[in-house]
Amino acid sequence: MNARQLRGGLAFALVALTAGVLTGCAGAAAPSASQTPTAPPTTSAPAPSPTPTPTPTPSATAEADPADPSTWVITETGVGPVVLGGDFEATAYALTALGWTRGCGDGPAGPDAKVLFSHTPGADLIVAAQYDESTGDHGTGVGTISIGGDAESTPRTADDIGIGTALADVPAALPGATDATYGQGFTGYAVPWGAGTLYLGGQQVPEVTGIDLTLQSRAPMEFCG
Repeated sequence: MNARQLRGGLAFALVALTAGVLTGCAGAAAPSASQTPTAPPTTSAPAPSPTPTPTPTPSATAEADPADPSTWVITETGVGPVVLGGDFEATAYALTALGWTRGCGDGPAGPDAKVLFSHTPGADLIVAAQYDESTGDHGTGVGTISIGGDAESTPRTADDIGIGTALADVPAALPGATDATYGQGFTGYAVPWGAGTLYLGGQQVPEVTGIDLTLQSRAPMEFCG
């Protein structure tokens, strides 16, 4: 092959290569200006679960009304607002403001009496100061809280034990109850109760008719004797 033929072949090859490149470029279609790229699908966040409304918890007992003994509860610390062992003078001040008598029932009120008495329809309550059983001298704290009356108007334990409860039901309801005879012919049970003793008994009847919560070594025989 002479030089002229070589140059002609190269020129032909160059033209063919250029045509191929141009043909390839024309075959790749450019995106149309009118086409809108499709956005990737979005995933919606899950809706938050509604917060459950808390169910109100009922209180174990209704709030005690200091002026209404039927709302009082017999607890290991006392009866209603009266604290066993609490300051007697402070208790006397609070209870006399509610209509209690300082003295013995229908007798004349005594500013220095160590007994507080309340008589309301269906309820007779007594609060007495502690006393030394050997000397008879009174202390400064509340020594006894005594309850009498009917079942609907008087304080009860949180387990609904009180006036009108069958005596036969007391041992099962109040663990530790032991047989006791006390006071003016009362027979019933003595139950260890907080710092003191809870006495529940009846006079010749099969149900509780009187209750004494006391720090004394025995249920009181008399408050105003």
